[in-house]
Amino acid sequence: MSRGWRAIAKAEFRVSSSLFRKNRVVAFAAAYAFGIVWALLLAPEVLDALFWTLEINPNPLIQAGLPGIMRTLLLLLWVMLLLYPLSYSLQEIKIGQWEIMLSSNIRTRDMLLGMFVGKIPVYFLIALIMAPMFFSVIASALSITLFGQILMYGVVFLFVLATIWVSNLLSVGVQAKLGDSPRGNDLAKALSIVVALIFLIPLYGLMYFAGPLTEIIGWDVFLVLPSTWCADLVSWIAVFSTTLTLPPALIGLYEIVLVLPPILYVALLLLFSLGTIAGGFWVSERMFSLESTRGAEKVITVAGDNVVLRGLKRLMPGSFGTLTVASIKEFSRKAQNVSRVAYGAILAIILPVIFNVSLGAGFADPIMMLVLSTFMVSMMLGMIAGLTFGGVGFLESKDQLWIIQSGPSGVWRYMKARLVQSFLISIPLVLFPTGVISYIMSLALFDALLMSLHSYVLMCGCVMIATGITALNPAYEDTKSSAYYVNTFASILVIMVLVLGSLLLGLRVGSFFENIYLLLLTAGAPALLVGLVMAGIGAYRLSAPES
Repeated sequence: MSRGWRAIAKAEFRVSSSLFRKNRVVAFAAAYAFGIVWALLLAPEVLDALFWTLEINPNPLIQAGLPGIMRTLLLLLWVMLLLYPLSYSLQEIKIGQWEIMLSSNIRTRDMLLGMFVGKIPVYFLIALIMAPMFFSVIASALSITLFGQILMYGVVFLFVLATIWVSNLLSVGVQAKLGDSPRGNDLAKALSIVVALIFLIPLYGLMYFAGPLTEIIGWDVFLVLPSTWCADLVSWIAVFSTTLTLPPALIGLYEIVLVLPPILYVALLLLFSLGTIAGGFWVSERMFSLESTRGAEKVITVAGDNVVLRGLKRLMPGSFGTLTVASIKEFSRKAQNVSRVAYGAILAIILPVIFNVSLGAGFADPIMMLVLSTFMVSMMLGMIAGLTFGGVGFLESKDQLWIIQSGPSGVWRYMKARLVQSFLISIPLVLFPTGVISYIMSLALFDALLMSLHSYVLMCGCVMIATGITALNPAYEDTKSSAYYVNTFASILVIMVLVLGSLLLGLRVGSFFENIYLLLLTAGAPALLVGLVMAGIGAYRLSAPES
């Protein structure tokens, strides 16, 4: 293999770390040092203090359901890592820069390897920061040794790298094939909506037919998933490295669920990693064709307003209705927005269902399952909707902002139209996942409506929060700018704090009045109030002319 991949990796790393420029080495060294201290020392202490403050003891539940919890976490991680890059890559077909590199003395495998290796430092840093938020709770509950924690993080990180390699390979392959078509962008938009279903249908089929298939073939069908191999190996590491004396009955339960010995899981993960690398190199040379194709031709399809848009114009006559409909059309035309919304809706379905399948048998109280499932759906939808409607989907450029500011009350009208557009699109976005989950959980009609109402109220609050933050610090559509990263981090932080705070407030109110419905009705109020304030402040700040 030529050395071209090194130059590509170096360039990719410089692009991903352009925020630090000449201070890359110092910044990444400090970030890695903090990440290691955070993962091994700070995160367990912070989470223990949080649970102590909330008077919650998760240790018995974690000890009893360790294999199921680990499989749930890693299955969700696996689906996200496979799904998001593929869905995100379909926002627009861009293969021109790849063809320029391939026309030089660069092979496809060099290009793929360089792009992948250049992102590893960033992936590793994200893993160091995010993984302890989940695994530190397990490490604390089982009192796992420091060496055991290092092994756990190492196994998960290698599994993540192999999965990201597969996801990048799929993304490049799909881009290459769609790039050969003159209708590549239109096909990409259509595929971005159904790509989540391609993964969702086999996953649900496996989950719901797992019992009958296990009885027929005589072994656990979840063992066909690479995420199960990683999860079970991490569970074995936790069992072997714990300093607690676990009851024999609990050890026997672990041995029943963890079917294979640890050495076989190691072998399976090695085969998965090496097989994906070898297969990727073998397939890569067959992806691109530099011959003349119709991919350079652009075919743009323009259609008239549909029934829904015409109905909205009749309901909202005048300039404000026209502005709102134009905002809806502008938002829905961008494949990036459609991909993110579809991605959030699918994840909002996957997470509660996996939780119910894996842990539902351990809860005798269906009310608690309703509350937990509702908050899982609302948190996922709120975060995705906030970052999509209030992030990259808010403002395109400074030119657009200047045009908006030039009109009478232009910013306030634009803000209202954008929020109304977000609220309208959020209605089907809420009804689809809550309807599917209600059907799967066999919820009563009133409970299903309550889940939908709570999720919708929380989504509206999250959209206003993210919109207000973006209005205070506009990033436009530049997803590489520091403003975009700051807005994204601030939005996620505020939304997560509000969702957890809403849950605690709802639990207090519901327990005081002994009414579960009052819990779900009041839990979304904080996000709605904070969102109104943030949106108002953002509109006021955005209406001020720049110097």
